[in-house]
Amino acid sequence: MKSEDALLSLALVVVAASLAGSAAVRCKGLRHQRPRRICAKTCVFLAGVLLWPALFVLVVGGPGERRPLVLLAFFVVLGYLGLELKAPYGYAGSVEGLEGSAELFFERTTQVTTVAFALGTLLLSQKDAELARLVAPLVFLALFFAVIPSLAVGQTARRHLNSSPSLGAVQRLALSFAAGLLCVSLAVCIDHIRANAFPLS
Repeated sequence: MKSEDALLSLALVVVAASLAGSAAVRCKGLRHQRPRRICAKTCVFLAGVLLWPALFVLVVGGPGERRPLVLLAFFVVLGYLGLELKAPYGYAGSVEGLEGSAELFFERTTQVTTVAFALGTLLLSQKDAELARLVAPLVFLALFFAVIPSLAVGQTARRHLNSSPSLGAVQRLALSFAAGLLCVSLAVCIDHIRANAFPLS
C-alpha cells in the first residue's frame, strides 16, 4: 500500500469522524425522542459515506488505479449508502418501519455470508493465483464485516438492534460494507477475466 493511499484514507476517516460528531451534537438538541433516534441513525450513515472511500482506497488502491468496472462498483455502492441519508426525509411512519425488523437484518447477514463463501469457493476452483491474490483480501474483509453483527444474536441483541439507533445503524453499516466489498470483488473478477480474454496488443 502506498503512503499516499494511507494518508488519503486517514484524512477521510478524520473528516468522517468530524462530520458525524458535529451532527451528533446537533441531534442532542432535539426535544422529541423519535427525531433524535432518526438523527442518530443518520449520523452513522453520514460517517459511512466517507468511511467507504477510505476503506476502498486502503484495500483496492487510490485513484491512480485505472479499472473502470471497479470504479463503477465503488460509485454504485457509494450511491446506495447515500440513499440511507435520504430515507428519513418526508417519512411519517414508525422508526421500526424505517429500519426494518431484526429478522430481516439477520437474514441479510446470512445472504451476504453465503455469497462471500460461494465467491471464495469459485476462486479456489479457478486455480488462478493472480486473481486469488487480487480478490481474496476483499472477500475475507467482506466476511469479517458480515460476521461482526452476527456475534450477538440472542433476544437481547435483537432488542438492542432496534432500541439503540446508533448501535443498530453501525451493525447495518458494517453489513452494507460487506455487501459493497463483494460488489467490488465481482468487479475485480470481471475486469481480470476481460483483461485476459482481450489482452492489449
